[in-house]
Amino acid sequence: MSTSTSRYRRFLITSLAAVRTKLALGVVALLVVSVADAALPLLLKESVDTITKLPTSYSTLLFCALTYFLIAAIQATARLVYRTSLGRAQTQCGSSLRASLSKKIFQLPHFTLHSTKSGDLVNRFESDVESISILCDSGTITLVDAIAYTTLMPLIMLWLAPSTSPFVLLPLLGIPFLTRFFERRIQSRYSSYQKSQDALISFSQESVRGLRLVKSAACEDSIIRHYRNLGDDSVRVGLRLARVDATIGPAFESLGILAALVLFALGGWHVSTGLISLGTFVALHKYIQRLLWPMQAIGVTLSLYQRALTSASRLVDILDLPTEGTLSSAPINRSQVVIGTESATPKSAPILLRFDNVSFSYPSTARPILSNISFQVERGETVALLGDVGSGKSTIFSLIPRLLIPTSGEILWENQRLSQLQLSLLREQVSLLPQEPFILSASLADNLNFAANQVVNEHDSLISSLDRAALPLLPSIFPAGLETQIGERGITLSGGQRQRLSIARAFLRSPALLIADDAFSALDSQTEASVLKELRAHAKALLLTSQRLATVLSADRIVVVVAGRIAQNGRPHDLLKESGSWFANFYERQRLVEEVENYVSL
Repeated sequence: MSTSTSRYRRFLITSLAAVRTKLALGVVALLVVSVADAALPLLLKESVDTITKLPTSYSTLLFCALTYFLIAAIQATARLVYRTSLGRAQTQCGSSLRASLSKKIFQLPHFTLHSTKSGDLVNRFESDVESISILCDSGTITLVDAIAYTTLMPLIMLWLAPSTSPFVLLPLLGIPFLTRFFERRIQSRYSSYQKSQDALISFSQESVRGLRLVKSAACEDSIIRHYRNLGDDSVRVGLRLARVDATIGPAFESLGILAALVLFALGGWHVSTGLISLGTFVALHKYIQRLLWPMQAIGVTLSLYQRALTSASRLVDILDLPTEGTLSSAPINRSQVVIGTESATPKSAPILLRFDNVSFSYPSTARPILSNISFQVERGETVALLGDVGSGKSTIFSLIPRLLIPTSGEILWENQRLSQLQLSLLREQVSLLPQEPFILSASLADNLNFAANQVVNEHDSLISSLDRAALPLLPSIFPAGLETQIGERGITLSGGQRQRLSIARAFLRSPALLIADDAFSALDSQTEASVLKELRAHAKALLLTSQRLATVLSADRIVVVVAGRIAQNGRPHDLLKESGSWFANFYERQRLVEEVENYVSL
């Protein structure tokens, strides 16, 4: 047994152990049903033997009938118990797994989530969790039935007819060989099927999200063809799995049929010779009939278990990923730790944020994205971070709230290393405004409260945040006021309205540092100036990037990043004096662009 397989099996056991009380109650009820079912053919044997003997004892027949009715009532009650208990266990197990998976995903580093397709995660939340949780219900029923029936029934048969039963039970010796034959085939084919489902779901989500682009580019036919190819591939792999699943039941059932053939041939001869009674023959036939379902149950159990084991491996792959809290940059000098690595909290200092020779590269690439970045942001200061597309500005922004971890160097928050600060407290001090904000498919009020430190229910506070973001609550835009439903990803709003809604969220928080990653790109110059003034008054420090000269020149300092390195750092009027520099060229270029735009608008 490989180490990885043992790990996955331990994960399955741990998942099921969380609902062990409900499982234990269900198993006890199932055993009651199995024992009761094993007793019924004995009553039938007694009844047949009583009838064939003269004179017939009607009191014995009446006793058998009443006992049969009582056992049937016990079976019905036990079935109700195990159905209820195991059903609840399945629901609780699925809910617990999804909660653990959700918690883990929100703790994963930013770059890990970017390298994982959303469709893959959705499929693990749904199909893989369902494959494991179903072991609590259908898996437990088939497993207990298979074990109880294939153990109890043959023992009773051997007790009833020791000369006949061994030959009747001989075909059952093929069970281990069939189990081994199907085991690997199910696991490999189910793994391939899940991967095809991942690809199909991921492409479906991407196509729906980019529907506007698909229509504008008139590429519906190519998208449909690709979707059809993925669907055909999923069907092909699914049929390979279905063929194995369809074969398992009949293969195991055939062993029971062979046992029945032996019974009719050998048992009939033994009845005619008086070796066994007619009632014993009837009871043996009933036991063989009852063994047909366990034969199929073994196959069903095997299929469910292999599916669950494959799903466990996919969930463990996510749950074993390192979280943000376990990742660190350079080794920590314990003599510099003020209050321990995870309990330290931000304290007041003149310099709010400082980068000290920070470098960063993604694990998947050897080329550094940032090299020896050093700059600082003081309290009450506005710093503009400029650079070409792909120069590393967004990476710098992501390093501050520890969405990414530096490869080397130090980032200090009020003279404390970022890794020494409790992650939740650090992120409460930082508000990140992206260029493409995330909008919920919910009410306007829920969208405003999405990133708030605590839910704000005061109507005036929500209205004030919208006004400060230059997004008044106009009936033409929000007909139901704060309860207006916003479409998925803000489809009912324009680009500028989505950005202003994201900015309004920032006014419901009290950040020490507000980061605007080109968050005003869809706003006109007057609106941008108004919003920027409000943001400066709201946050203790502002770090931004923008393409508008008025915004850039209003900053206290400008930091220019070129190819992942600091090229310039200083006050705007000082950098303009550096002829031929990146900022001087940027200034001239943007000035000409704005002059052309002003001329065209006349």
